Parts: sequence; C-alpha cells; structure tokens
Amino acid sequence: MLPLDLPVVGAEGFPAGGLPFVSETGFVYACGNAIRYASINGEDEDVGVQNFTWGAGSGVTAIASNPRLGVIAYAERRKTVSPPCVFVTSADDGSVIARLPLEDELGVVWVDIARESPRLVVLSDVPDHTVTVWDWEEDRVLARSTARASRAVCVNFNPASPNVLCSSGGKIELWELVASEEGGEDLVADPVVSLGSDEEREITCHCWGTGDTVFAGTGTGEVVHLNARTGKRVVGSSWLAVCEGAVSAMALTLKHVVVGGSDGQVAWVLVSGYQVDAATPWVHGRVCSLSFSPSFDALLVGTNAGSIYQCDVPRDLITGGPEWNAESQLEPDLVGGFHDGKYVAIEAFSSIPVAVTAGERGVLTVWKLPTLTPVSSTVVSAAAAVTCMSLWDEGRAVAVGLDTGHVCLFDLGDLSLPRCVHRSRLHDAPCVSVSMGASVVASGGDDGTVAFLSVSDQMVSPMGRTRVPLLTGLGLLGGGEVLAATADGRLVRFPIPEFPPGAGAEPVHVKMEELRVGAGIGSFALSPSRTTAVCMCTDRGVRAYDLASPLSSSRLASEDLTGQTRCTASAVSPAGWVALGRRDGSLSVFPGPAGLGGPPGAGRRVFDHSWGGCAGLA
Repeated sequence: MLPLDLPVVGAEGFPAGGLPFVSETGFVYACGNAIRYASINGEDEDVGVQNFTWGAGSGVTAIASNPRLGVIAYAERRKTVSPPCVFVTSADDGSVIARLPLEDELGVVWVDIARESPRLVVLSDVPDHTVTVWDWEEDRVLARSTARASRAVCVNFNPASPNVLCSSGGKIELWELVASEEGGEDLVADPVVSLGSDEEREITCHCWGTGDTVFAGTGTGEVVHLNARTGKRVVGSSWLAVCEGAVSAMALTLKHVVVGGSDGQVAWVLVSGYQVDAATPWVHGRVCSLSFSPSFDALLVGTNAGSIYQCDVPRDLITGGPEWNAESQLEPDLVGGFHDGKYVAIEAFSSIPVAVTAGERGVLTVWKLPTLTPVSSTVVSAAAAVTCMSLWDEGRAVAVGLDTGHVCLFDLGDLSLPRCVHRSRLHDAPCVSVSMGASVVASGGDDGTVAFLSVSDQMVSPMGRTRVPLLTGLGLLGGGEVLAATADGRLVRFPIPEFPPGAGAEPVHVKMEELRVGAGIGSFALSPSRTTAVCMCTDRGVRAYDLASPLSSSRLASEDLTGQTRCTASAVSPAGWVALGRRDGSLSVFPGPAGLGGPPGAGRRVFDHSWGGCAGLA
C-alpha cells in the first residue's frame, strides 16, 4: 500500500447531453467520434454495449435524442478544414437524415430536440454565443441570434412549446420564436433572471418545470423555482441548499426535480412542498449527467470519471405511494465505465482477475475479469492527457504518466475507490514511459530524462535523474537494473545509479550497455519474470531478446515482416506466450518468443476488428 491521500481534480466524462434514452431501456452516449448504443438490464446485470456507429464528422461534442421522433442528433467537436456540422440520424440504423453546416461558427457546446416537432436548437460558443434553431425536415434555419455577453453552457426547448427555449450559464435567458412582419420567424432573447445585489448568484444549470417555470441551480449548491416569463420566484420557492458543491445537472419527474452536484450527491427535491424528499448515496466523481428512462423507473447518473451509475427508482417515490418515506435510500449501482477518447494502456494483475485501463483524457478504470465488469473509475487529471501506465501487482498500485511531465501514483486498495497518493512533475516534456516496482518507480520523459522515485509505506521521495537520449520506453528489471529503448533503434540496459544525498535536478552519468536493434524502437514488453523483452520496431519488425544474456548475444527471434502491418502493442504471459496487436486491429498469439521466427502465419490470429488499431495488451 502507498501513503497519503491527495485530491484529484475532475474532467468531463461525457460530451454535452450525457446519456439520453432512445427507447424504454436503450440509451446512447458519445465516445470520441463514436455513438455507442447501450441498454439497461435487470438487477445485478451490467449495462450492455450492443453496438456503435462512427460519427459522420470529426468528433462529437454534444448529443441529444428524441424517442418519439426516433432520431439522434449530435454536433462535431470543432472546426477542422470545414465548418463544424450538426447531424440528425435515425435511432434505428444510424443513417444520416439531415446535416446542418455552421458556416460562421468554430465550436458547438449543446444541442437539443423539440419534444413533438422536427426542430433542433444549437448553442455555439466560438466566436460568439449564438443560438440557432433549425427545422431539419424543411432543411431551413428558422432563427439565429447572438445576444449573450456571458458564457452559456446549455440550451433546451420548453417541452410544452417548440417556440420557447431557455439557456443558462452565469445567468438564465428566455428565447422565443415570434413571427416577423416579413412572414418569417425571428429569435428574440429575453433576459429572465436579474437578481438584486442582495441575492446575486451564478447560475450553473437549469431544467424546465411545468408550464412556463424553470428550476435553476447555482455554483453554491442551491436550487430555486422561477417563473420563466417574469424571472420572479414561484410562490413557496426559496434558495434551497441541496449539495455541498455546485449544481452540475438537473432533471424533472412528476413530483421532483432531481439535482446532481459536483460533490457527487444526487438529491430529490419535491416540487410541491419544496424540500429534499430523498437523497442518493454519493457517487464517485462530479455528476455531469442525469437521464430518466421514459417510464421513470430507472435513473442513469454519468460522472466526470466516465462512470455510469444506474439507480432503480421505486414507483412509490414517483407517485407518492405509502411504501416511500424520507428515510428510504436509493442505491446507485456502477454499471459502466467508459473513456471519452482512446485507450493508451491496459495491464492485468496476475494474482487476482482484475485489469486496469488508462484513457487518453485522464480516466483510470478498474475492471473485473473475465466479464469486463467496471469496478471503479477515477479522474487522473482535468487538463492533462494520460500517456502511459504501469501496474505493481503485489502492492495493488498504479503509476500513471501525463503529457505535462507529471507522474501520479494510485493506491487501488480494495479496488472500489483508488486513491492518488503522490503527484509530482519529473520531466519538462511529456512522460513517455513509466515502470513501477516494489520500492522504485522509474519514468522517462520525451526530453530523454529518466527520473526515479523511492517508494515505501511511509513516503514517496525523489531519488535523482539520469539521461537516455531519444528515449521511447523503459522498464525495471530485477537486480536494480533498467531496460530502455530509443527512437534511433538502441536497446539500453543500465543499473539504477547510486544517487548522492540531496541529488539535484542535474542528471547523473551512468555506464550503459547498448545494442543496435533496428531503425527505431517504438516500445517493448517485458515478461512477468523480467527476463525476456519483445521490442516493437518502427520498421514493422518484432524482435525478442533474452535479458539473462549480454545484450550483444541476447537475440532470440525476429518476426517475418512479409505482408505485416506495424505492431502497436505486445504482451508476454507468465507461461511465455507472446501476443501482438497491430495497427490494422488484428491480434495474434505465438507459442513463446522463438515462435516469432517461424514462417508467415505461424502465429494464431485470434481476433480481428476493423474499427481501430490495438492500443494495449495485458
């Protein structure tokens, strides 16, 4: 186990729109440029990812659905070589029904679909905060207006009218479609909430109530019920504190407004009576999405760690039946853990059936094997990208490297709530590789520096640094040695230096043993015994080395390159089997390192997919 307990900052786990339902049990969410279709299942079953479709653009930043109309809408993340577009697709087969290019915009933050009519509203934020209303059946922009001076974060239609919208972010504004004298429609922005100096608050999110009323949440965890036309508080409403952090998500049922907080709390506030009626036990992370199934019997909670919690809702809570009281509890079950963005690493414990994955956008997820049931998800960083990861089996600990040069150490404990126990910047460039042992952590930077941390039950402290130019990967060997690979094709082995007390930032020189392998080495995998290395070379070759011998005579085998695509991931099992994943998405297994030298096709091709290359193996 590792010491200390440091806070971890958050980052959005899902694009705007979160986890919208498309049927009674089916919902969708965006991951990178993929639209994933999933379903809620019965008790003690996991969320099942049924299928997915690639987005028609270059990345999804906002998503919405309408089960009544059978459509899903999503917007591209940012302008690339062409303006960002909004796509309306069929919920059945994913085919594109309509497409709206946003010619003068650079980025989109929210989309929403009217309840009963084929209208879509788009909120963009670069260069201005602009609201655009589009009828996709007529392929006509009905209205477009830029009226906000402050940042807006979301906008949606009044469920009772496709002509009325509300946006929030700092303040609340009402938007209404009205007929112009020319016979068209104009969008008029009407600032609704103008709080006096004695009660001025920052509005962080909102949801429509019944009629022309709106519930607004604040950055200090309060909720208020407002008349959308006048901006006045509804009779009986007050600023009700419901969570310790900011209000970050809201949803409405027949009797409650459900409020999610940045502290992980989900509170059920009675619309009539205006008091907290129930509370869901804290989820891990900041609540960023709340979605009810059409019959209100299930609530999905999405968090900034990319986790999905399912809460089965008792009918008596919705209807006010006799079986529900204020002491009753709603237990959320973790049913999904998904990364927004690509995976960068995966490692598995040898002693327990558990794997750990790292996502590019800062999410660490623990999975139960072989069912791939998510156990927990943790945000590593809000702003930095994860670049590498290493697992220490005996201590249930993980080291993670970031593109800012930081290295973070996590104590997995009982696996349900990983703790960040150390975070420090070891490199002036992105961290390209990290390796964790029982008492030492080694990390390599893109600037060629190799840094070492001493790890004990009591503390984590820096030891010192050395340098390996053009470093691409490293791993700790037995006996206090390190194996490193370089971009110019060198395999380097050296002992951990004897750092003098109080060693500073200047690298310490150490004698190194080198072997020229090929044009370049992208990365390598070590066997669990640390006696065999499988190197993935930039010339598409894969070469195995026996580390019990001097490097000059350590070569075991080389793979035949005929007809092969570049290897992007490799792993060596305790029994000596070698697995290779390639850029074309294929996975092959060889009966030992010597099998790499067999004829073409000697490896058993066990998996092949067409939606992306293999990013990691364990």
